[in-house]
Amino acid sequence: MKYFFCVVLICSAFFLQAQQVFKQTISISELEQDTCIVTEHPFTSLVVYDSHNLNVSEITLIVDDELFVPNIDHHITSDKVWSEQLFLQSQSYSVCISSGIPQSFSIDALFAPEIDSSISYSFLKSQDCEKPPYISQDIWRSGLPEPNYTRIFTETHNIIIHHSAGSNTDTNYTTTIRNIYIYHTQSHGWSDIGYNYIIAQNGAIYAGRDPGTYPQDLVQGAHFSGANTNTLGICMLGNYELAPVPQIAYDALVSLVSWKCAKDSLQPHITSPHPLNQHLPVIAGHSDGGPTLCPGAHLYELLPILRADVADNLVLCGHTITTDIEEVQAHTHCSHLCGNQLIVVYSIDGKKVFEGTFKKMPHSFLQAQLYVIVRVE
Repeated sequence: MKYFFCVVLICSAFFLQAQQVFKQTISISELEQDTCIVTEHPFTSLVVYDSHNLNVSEITLIVDDELFVPNIDHHITSDKVWSEQLFLQSQSYSVCISSGIPQSFSIDALFAPEIDSSISYSFLKSQDCEKPPYISQDIWRSGLPEPNYTRIFTETHNIIIHHSAGSNTDTNYTTTIRNIYIYHTQSHGWSDIGYNYIIAQNGAIYAGRDPGTYPQDLVQGAHFSGANTNTLGICMLGNYELAPVPQIAYDALVSLVSWKCAKDSLQPHITSPHPLNQHLPVIAGHSDGGPTLCPGAHLYELLPILRADVADNLVLCGHTITTDIEEVQAHTHCSHLCGNQLIVVYSIDGKKVFEGTFKKMPHSFLQAQLYVIVRVE
């Protein structure tokens, strides 16, 4: 049995709205023994960070008998190393930290007070290209400090798909989004939550970044490696390195992206140049703009299918889809999800180089990134 040394730590904290504390910072020196820390105020999520080359996966945290081994947050590009946000099942006042860590680091204990989680929302799969319903900031942000900053308007050329890299079993989605908001605004000091929209595992769509006087889909976010102009960010709750995307969440994503493409006349199969990628697909993953695992392998593998499903919806809604192969550069990361799918592969100059199932496609095509995969129904 392990025994933990317990201390009460006076933490630096942010006092906001009726003296509620949304962030407590715990500073940890080199640990020679297992240590438990009791905080003055409750917390509902944790992040670990350091300005050095911290290996966050060497740290073990225990909260209310639940064990957490954090992974690095691949979303964040800064001079600090950040862990992924760790979400608790309920609020707590203590965290235990394993020993044998030969360097100092910090933990932000973040608090997002719960609100009524029985928010009424129903998603119905649609092919009408109309805007799907979503839960507004006024509902999910209730009781949290409101953002106050000058918004930037941007037209959308690329839709960037993310995952939150959080829990795949948590079902209190509103509380999770409230915690993400506190993480973005209090730990990182951002003006607001970074994404334009968030989609929960049950298909509920949440409005993300507060648009002020702008439309929700045209306010510039903070989600794409510091190069957010002309992008719209959609985050799927969950860690899709570890689990497949729930069908209802995928259907909600198709509906939201179909509406956006119809509204702005975006072509799902083509690319639009971006400072991070001159051949960035109009519907892209975060990893298309830099070295990150986001949006996770399972979600990334769905992007070719997402583009095709959105294109199908647009055709049903009376839109014309661009078929100029020279303009198209699609992903080839499809693996087992497309194993028996019939595809046609074109070279970038429009010549057909392969037709058959994905399983029989030459492996070299996956490495070249010069080919286009077109799904054949």
